[in-house]
Amino acid sequence: MRDILGKFKRRKTKEEIADKTPQEWSEGSSQGTVSHEVNSGEAKPGDLSDGTSANDDENFANTPEITLGKGNEVNQINDASIEETIVGKAPATIAADQKIVAHQFTTPVLKVGQSCHLGNVRDRNEDSVFVLNTFSGGEEPYVPFGLYIVADGMGGHHAGHKASKSAASIMARDVTEQILVPLIKNETGGITASQHPIGEVMLGAIKTANEQIYNPDPEKEGGTTTTAALIIGRRLYIAHVGDSRAYILMDNGLQQVTTDHSYVRRLIEAGQITEEEAAIHPQRNMLYRAVGAGGALEVETFTQTLPDHGYMIICSDGLWGLVPESVIEDEIRENGSLQGAAESLVESALNVGGYDNISIIIVEFSY
Repeated sequence: MRDILGKFKRRKTKEEIADKTPQEWSEGSSQGTVSHEVNSGEAKPGDLSDGTSANDDENFANTPEITLGKGNEVNQINDASIEETIVGKAPATIAADQKIVAHQFTTPVLKVGQSCHLGNVRDRNEDSVFVLNTFSGGEEPYVPFGLYIVADGMGGHHAGHKASKSAASIMARDVTEQILVPLIKNETGGITASQHPIGEVMLGAIKTANEQIYNPDPEKEGGTTTTAALIIGRRLYIAHVGDSRAYILMDNGLQQVTTDHSYVRRLIEAGQITEEEAAIHPQRNMLYRAVGAGGALEVETFTQTLPDHGYMIICSDGLWGLVPESVIEDEIRENGSLQGAAESLVESALNVGGYDNISIIIVEFSY
C-alpha cells in the first residue's frame, strides 16, 4: 500500500494550505460522502415517461466496483427493451408528456455552465474538462443527451496533464462513436445493430484509458482521476475513479454520489479522523486509485432515473477542497446563471488560495 500511495501522491508544493484555508469554512461543513454500498443500493431507477421500468444496466447500478484490467472483459447485462425506450421511443413521449408547469418547460432541456482554471499557484493546468451538450427541437426531438467529464491529472508527475486529456478524450470518443452516433442514425424507433450497451461503453472507455496512459518508466509516469457523467433522456450514468466528485442537487439538498478514492477518506470511513481533520491532513491529496496506474482498475459506478428538475455537478478537488458544499449549493440555486455560478465558485476558490487547478461543470436538467 505504501508504494501505491507514494506513487500517486500529488506533489503539491504549498504545505501551508492548512494554515490558509478558512477555519470557519471547514468547521461544521460536512462533505456528505456516500459510500460505495450506499451509492449502489440507493440508486433507485424509476419509470421512464412511457411507463417502462428503468432497470437497464442493472449491473451498472448494483455493482459498486467493477474490476477492469488487461485481459479482463467488461461484462454488462442490458435489457434490450429498456435500451429501446431510451434511444428510440422516448423522444416523442417525453416531448409530449413531460411539461413542467413550475419551470415553464415544454420540452426536455439540459443546460450547462463550466469553468477550468489554472489557479493561483500552479504553472500548468493538470485538469481536463469535456462537455458535450446536445439540443434538438421539432415535432419529435431526440432525447436530451449530455456527456460531462472532469479529469484531474496527478500534479507533479511527468505527464499528468497528458493523462487527464487522454482519459477525457478516450471517454468522449467512445461514447460519441458507440452511443450518440447510433442514436442519431436510428430512424426505426428501436435499437440498431451498432447500438452498444451504455454501461459497457463507459466502463470499457476507462479500461482503455487505463491501459494507454500507463507507462512503467517512473520518469514518464502519469495518472489521472476521471469522473464522467452521461445523461440520456432521464437516465444518469456515472463512471468514477479518483477524488474528483459528482453531486446531485435537488429539493432535498446537495448529495455527493461518488466516493473519494483517497487515503483520508479511508481514515474517515474507519472512524480514525473527522471531516474537519481530513481537510487539513498532510496526506489529504494522496490517492489509492487512479486511471493510468496499470493492471486491474476498480471503477465506481452510479446510475439513477432523474426527477423532473435538478442539477448535476462535477468538480475537481481544487474546488471542493476549498469551497464548502453549502456555498456550492447556495451559489447554484441563487445565481440565476449556470455559467455565472461556475465562474463565481471558481472565484471563491481563488479568493481563499487557489492552490490547485480548479474545474467545475454544472448541469441543469428539466423534463
